[in-house]
Amino acid sequence: MDNTTKKVIRDLARRRPRDLIITELAEMGRLEWDDAAALVNEIEEKYKEEINKKQRPAFYLLGAGLTFGGLLLFISMLLASANGLSIYFLRFPIPYLGNGIFAFMGLLAFLGGLRGVLRLLRRA
Repeated sequence: MDNTTKKVIRDLARRRPRDLIITELAEMGRLEWDDAAALVNEIEEKYKEEINKKQRPAFYLLGAGLTFGGLLLFISMLLASANGLSIYFLRFPIPYLGNGIFAFMGLLAFLGGLRGVLRLLRRA
C-alpha cells in the first residue's frame, strides 16, 4: 500500500469532502479529475472495511453519549415528576406534559443509542 492510498483511506475515514480529496490527488499526482475520482472510488471500494474500522471509535462515542444522555434525561424526568415538579411544554396548561414528553425523548435517545452500539459490536 503506497502513501497515496494510505492518505486517501485516512481522508475518507475522517469524512473529508470527496472533492477536496480528488482535487488534492489531481494536483499532487498530476492526474486528470476523472482519473483521480476513479482512483478514490477504487480505493474506497477496495478498503471499505479498513475505512469503517477507522470510523468506529467516533460512532462508539456518539452511541455511548446518546445512551447515557438519554438515560439521564429519562431518570431526571421521572425524579422531577416524583418530586412534584411539573414542566410545562410550549405553554400548554397541561400539568406534567413536559415531563412526559422529555421522559419519552430520553427513552428514545437511550434506546436508539443502545441499538446503535449493539449493532456496532455485532459487526466488529
